[in-house]
Amino acid sequence: GSVQLYPNPASDYLGVAYDATVSTVTGVGTGEVAPLSITIQVTDERGRELFHSAAPSAGMITVPTHDFASGVYHVVITTDHGMAPLTATFIVMH
Repeated sequence: GSVQLYPNPASDYLGVAYDATVSTVTGVGTGEVAPLSITIQVTDERGRELFHSAAPSAGMITVPTHDFASGVYHVVITTDHGMAPLTATFIVMH
């Protein structure tokens, strides 16, 4: 999986482009498995959740950041596959 954030630093919004599709290797062959459930969270430095959304396994969402105080924030993308969360850090500057 991968996650890309832009613009960074952000002011009014943050674009989150991600792909949480998991590559699998089995006795039958190699394939791609899309998770059934994806959760995207944005937290501040203290771990407080400021944004939460369900999402498809790959795509892009826009997080409104105009109400966020200037500072450092974290995007955490979790799946129902039990894979390690995808994480990324961004800055809000007003």
